[in-house]
Amino acid sequence: MIDTPAYRGPGPPAKIDNPNFFETDHVEILPIAGVGLELWTMSEGVSFDNILMTHDIGSARALGLQVWKPKFDAEKEANELKLKEEAAKRQAEDEDLNYEDDEEDIFGDMGAAPEEDDGEKEEL
Repeated sequence: MIDTPAYRGPGPPAKIDNPNFFETDHVEILPIAGVGLELWTMSEGVSFDNILMTHDIGSARALGLQVWKPKFDAEKEANELKLKEEAAKRQAEDEDLNYEDDEEDIFGDMGAAPEEDDGEKEEL
């Protein structure tokens, strides 16, 4: 049933028969020969593999544990190793800069460091 297209008046419109509606007992679907994916992303490093189309969630989980999980664990381990290496590199660079709190280095030709404020204010 569809809405009456020319209805005007109070209350909801009456429903009329849909002339294009049909039922069938025999559905003829051709086998799927391919799947197309179109992606648009601003993120680097996005990749897809092992795409599975199924109606059986059990077989999907089994294949995921067999194929996806080992690769995921390996990528996670590689990423953690990369992060540790980058952190070690940054730490080494920071140590090479040899930061010291030396008044002469901090203030250069400006003279001595300013005296610390003891919290008392002078009256004018």
